[in-house]
Amino acid sequence: MVQFPLTLSEDTSISSKDCMNPEQDDTLRQQSQEIWNQNAAFWDRLIGDTGNRFHRTMVEPAALKLLALTPGETVLEVACGNGAFARRMAEAGVQVLATDFSTGLLEHARRRTQHESISYALVDATEEEQLLALGQRRFDAAVCNMGLMDMPVIDPLFAALSRVLKPGGRFVFSVQHPCFNSNGANKTVELQDQDGELATIAAIKVSRYATPWTERAMGAAGQETPHYQFHRPINQLLNAGFRAGLVLHGLEEPVDEAEPNSSKWMAWSNFQELPPVLVGRFRLG
Repeated sequence: MVQFPLTLSEDTSISSKDCMNPEQDDTLRQQSQEIWNQNAAFWDRLIGDTGNRFHRTMVEPAALKLLALTPGETVLEVACGNGAFARRMAEAGVQVLATDFSTGLLEHARRRTQHESISYALVDATEEEQLLALGQRRFDAAVCNMGLMDMPVIDPLFAALSRVLKPGGRFVFSVQHPCFNSNGANKTVELQDQDGELATIAAIKVSRYATPWTERAMGAAGQETPHYQFHRPINQLLNAGFRAGLVLHGLEEPVDEAEPNSSKWMAWSNFQELPPVLVGRFRLG
């Protein structure tokens, strides 16, 4: 495994107070960008043309439901990755401007995309001015799938959304569920005697949640370089939207509804009462 130099802390965990330092935020942005460029080929292979199973069965259906796309609309995608969701939206007849801060991921997105209704742009969503340059009151909707937890700051994005969205426009986001799918939540599988029969109980043990933290993590098995993740409790996530004048207008917590997998104890299909994803919709009044 290639080790990326960690200069912000001797440990991979950084306290929320440290992340409020603008100078350190800039360093985190720069390092995050370099890491995602390093990992671009891996994630392109993992996601492919239409997304991996996690994306197709939990993230995509909930995000499309809340977006409620109408043909002819113009949609901004933030943190588009290799363009899988942009291509799915284009099939619904909308115009998509898909953005990411990784040149590597954008290269893969362009290579995989033939839709004339999709354009790509290099944009750092932590920089409000870069987003505003895309056009004020231009977009009917915006979406960011599984990206907010990879951003050191999210207030600039929400502030920009309040100006680039048309009146009544909506913003849909999906994140790893802060309660059940973080490095503070560990999966457990136990055997329990229930009326004389052994039953397998899948559960999640939560050791930390309320205090934001930043640390390096493996997004998927086989990833070459761990990337930064920024845990935020639900109140901090939603308050960023409220501060920007957005109103919460829908919430989904999809679970893996596939048959339980006895050969893979930690598969999400064995934890069907515990959602790994939180998907929300804000509206601009």
